[in-house]
Amino acid sequence: MVRVELGRGRLLMEVVEVIKGIVDSAYFDFSPSQMSLNAIDSNGVKVSLVLRSNNFNSYECLFEQTMGINLDRMYNVFQLCGHDDSLTLESVRDYAVKLIFTSPERDTIATIELDLATIELDLVSDFLWTDFVIKDTEPYATVRMPSSGLESMCKMLIIASDTIIISVTKEQVKFSIICDTGAIDYTFVQRTVPADKPEDETVIQMHETMEPVSMMVDLEYLKVFTKATLLSKTVTLKFCPDDNLVVVYQIPRFGFLKFCMPKE
Repeated sequence: MVRVELGRGRLLMEVVEVIKGIVDSAYFDFSPSQMSLNAIDSNGVKVSLVLRSNNFNSYECLFEQTMGINLDRMYNVFQLCGHDDSLTLESVRDYAVKLIFTSPERDTIATIELDLATIELDLVSDFLWTDFVIKDTEPYATVRMPSSGLESMCKMLIIASDTIIISVTKEQVKFSIICDTGAIDYTFVQRTVPADKPEDETVIQMHETMEPVSMMVDLEYLKVFTKATLLSKTVTLKFCPDDNLVVVYQIPRFGFLKFCMPKE
């Protein structure tokens, strides 16, 4: 039996909106300590979610349980969730999940039962289950920057190219595209800001080597990741030795939403 309550139900709606841009369906795993998700698409792009139990309004899970959920259907159900509505999520034996949206202002309660999904894994049958997990490897370079800045940059450059080269030095991170009309560079320079506005800071750390790091990645995927800007004011880019880019959005008080994609 799983029964959890979120004071702001739209938090989960915002999470689902991002993840459904990568996979159609996914397994949500519930344990006594957290709600989590690990998924991979046919191109090897991974997504990982952790929401820790201690910051839910209430969280009841006596033993581990997994729910397969069609994310498009779940997102459509969330259209019934008002901006300030609370969400209660309950397992209904082994065949459904119940979503209850409660709005104190309107004094209304909406209850929906959503059938659990049997997820077809044909498209990712070449991957082992361990491949779904984003590994914590020491990166060559790490960039923490304003999430709104990354989002704006992706929206501007996606109209000209579907791939992007990200270059990192100890002073700056540069996003570059080559298109029919020439080349475009978009640069964020490392800078510090007043202590009360850490979300406006761009911080670059070079690991292992001080040599510049460069990687070409899929810009369309990166733009999908930036939908998580609603969840966090900052985003961290990790350039890993296995030629993967890991993109992390910390969800204040709860956990994180993390993505990993191979270089082009």
